Amino acid sequence: MRRERQRSKPATPFKTEVLDHFEKHSIALKAAHVARKEAVQLRSVVTDNSLVAAIDIRDTLGVRQPTDKWQGCTNLRTLRTLLGFVDDRGFERYAHFLFVLRFSQSNPLATDS
Repeated sequence: MRRERQRSKPATPFKTEVLDHFEKHSIALKAAHVARKEAVQLRSVVTDNSLVAAIDIRDTLGVRQPTDKWQGCTNLRTLRTLLGFVDDRGFERYAHFLFVLRFSQSNPLATDS
């Protein structure tokens, strides 16, 4: 009888705890794969409801955001966004202003201390 029981169980070099852990890990990997695949799946713009909650950038102008540390951060972000709107419309900036803007962006002492 003992020989029959031993023959019915497949002989594996691994413990059952290791095999159980491997099975759980395999299931978790498959679930993560499905979640990643769903996240990057192409969606039709017509049927996509996630765009309904999109915020217009103009609604954030002058409003403090969680990433803003000080009020000056809000002001600078608003200024850069508005200047981006001006640039997008094809207007040119004054050359001296561009130099000052480039200097303030490249100098870490001029922005955050």
